[in-house]
Order: sequence, then structure tokens, then C-alpha cells
Amino acid sequence: MSRGGLRVRQPKALDIRSILEAAFEARDEVPDLWALWLAQAHGADDGWHERPAQGEPWRHHASAISECLRRSVFDRAMLPREPLSVESQITFEVGHHIHALIQFGLAVHPEYRLLAHEVGGDVALGVDTYLTALGDAVYQHDGMVQLLEIKSESQWASTGRRREAKEHGRVSYAKPQHMEQMKVQDIVLRTLRRFDVEAGWVVYWEKNAGQLDQQPVDLGDAALGSAVRRHINEREQAWTEYVNHGHLPPPLPEWPNKGLCQPRSKTDVRGRYCPYRIECLRRKSEADLLAEVNR
Repeated sequence: MSRGGLRVRQPKALDIRSILEAAFEARDEVPDLWALWLAQAHGADDGWHERPAQGEPWRHHASAISECLRRSVFDRAMLPREPLSVESQITFEVGHHIHALIQFGLAVHPEYRLLAHEVGGDVALGVDTYLTALGDAVYQHDGMVQLLEIKSESQWASTGRRREAKEHGRVSYAKPQHMEQMKVQDIVLRTLRRFDVEAGWVVYWEKNAGQLDQQPVDLGDAALGSAVRRHINEREQAWTEYVNHGHLPPPLPEWPNKGLCQPRSKTDVRGRYCPYRIECLRRKSEADLLAEVNR
């Protein structure tokens, strides 16, 4: 791994199983402490991922920095969102619990020092635009300060994640958008002078069987910084085009993004993962009609 052109030693992987064992042991021995931790964890977001009120500065969230451009415009335009499905709410609820367990385990494990969790803030990009991030945990282990991001995935996602990484020659099997998210977190934490992070890890938990997989993220990789800047510029350009000319970015191509644009069922065309699927389809039809007229 590199940092500022200098090589740093390879970070030591987390012992996730041991961390979770420590969390379960402390939970059972001091249930009141766990109850307080869990209550704090469920309130830690405190509206962080909500859209700003009308007229407030826009925030480019780390978790959305590489998302669909069309979706980013819909979000910024304050269009009504389709309500979350029950399945999505279950995933988020279980995800909160897994986050809390791992963070709690880092706090009580004798070999780890939890420095902060749900940590971040805003960094100004312009007069009315911010880059914002909220990292899952910053901890010290084996003499290194490291950043942790926790992600859920479906049963076969790890197979596709690894195949894609191999096809593109990536050493880490972490998803590119998750690596870019962590790079934003690193940028924000350094700019705010909160932590000088030396390495990053993404921990994936498989929702069906609870299997765990962790992948390193080289936060000093210059390509990650370039990708972040490109995504911010693309999002700003897309918004300018929409405000000035009413133009929307094209919808995502069906492949390899088919899953992101899935309907909830054969009879419910609302988005399973995107809260603007119906609006996106309507706008796509308008664009097709306009193209037909101008042909």
C-alpha cells in the first residue's frame, strides 16, 4: 500500500470472528451496556442520509458518489421518492444491528482500540456544495490507524464481486464504488484533521448465512482520488445541464446494471433498489418521444 508516494507496511487484517465473539460475550455479561450501545447506534445517523431541506447546501455523500447520475439529479431536484419496500427496511434494520455488533466488538476487544465510530463531517467544495462522509469505524490495531466500512450482500454477490475484480486486474475484491466511498471518507477525515488513516478495510456480511469476507482498500491509490474527482464533476455537470436546459443524463444501460433498476414484482413497477424507477421510466419515455419528433 502507498501513502503520499511512500510505501507503508501491509495492514493486518481484522479477526472479525474474534471481534464478534468479544461483542457477544460483553453483551451477555453486561446487557445494560449493550442496550445503551444499541440505542446509540440506532440514533447515530440522526438524519445524516436525509436530503437537505429546500434551499440548504447540497451534500455529495460518500455512499452515493458513484451512483446513477440520473438518480443523483432526481435526488437533488427534491422529487418525491417511492417508499422503501419492507424487504429493504428489513435489510437496513439488520444492517444497523450488524454495524453495532462489530463496532461494539472493536470497543471491548483487548487487541483493538476503537477511536471513533459513525465519524465524519462536511468539507466545502464551493459556496453551496459539500463533500460529506460518515465512516463506520476508525480503530487502531497492530500500531496502525485503520478505517472500516461494513457492507451487506446477497448470497451470490461475492462470486460476482471476485470475478469482476479478476477480470479488471484488481488486487482487492472490494467493489469499486465501496473503495471510492472509503476514499471520500479518508479525504473528509484528513481535511477535518480528525484522523490520519493509514489503511482501509471493507467487511462484507452475506445476509443469508452470515458469512464474512474482508477486503483491503489502498487509500493512497492515486486512481481512487481521480475517480472521486471525476464522479463529483460528472454529478455537478449533470445538475447544471438539468437546471439550465432540462436535460437528464441517460438511464443506466440494462447490463451490467439490470439489478439496480429492477421492479419490485411483476405487478409492482416501483423500484426494488431505486426510489425513482417510475419517474425514470416516465422521463425515458418523454426522451424517446422527443427524439422521434426531432428525427
